Amino acid sequence: MSEKKDGLSNMGGFLALRDDALAALIKNNLIVTEGFPTYGGLAGRDLETIALGLFEACDENYLRYRRASSNYLFELSPFCRRHQGFHLPRKEQPSL
Repeated sequence: MSEKKDGLSNMGGFLALRDDALAALIKNNLIVTEGFPTYGGLAGRDLETIALGLFEACDENYLRYRRASSNYLFELSPFCRRHQGFHLPRKEQPSL
């Protein structure tokens, strides 16, 4: 999840998985592309911003506003079709 988009934060993001084997595989690949997960990363203030942004982004009033504003933009655009919100329905998600 990009925190800059749906987490209402200025930076950062995360990948959440339920599969431990897939998480280990991705963690090993992370070492090659980003470095070890035990060093670097975000400052404490950035982590606090992410936590607060996630909390605020889960507010029902915000979610209704977000959906309404997205629908409004899609209605104005001749190039876009109506969407289901800002997620893919489970049947349309790409499989890993």
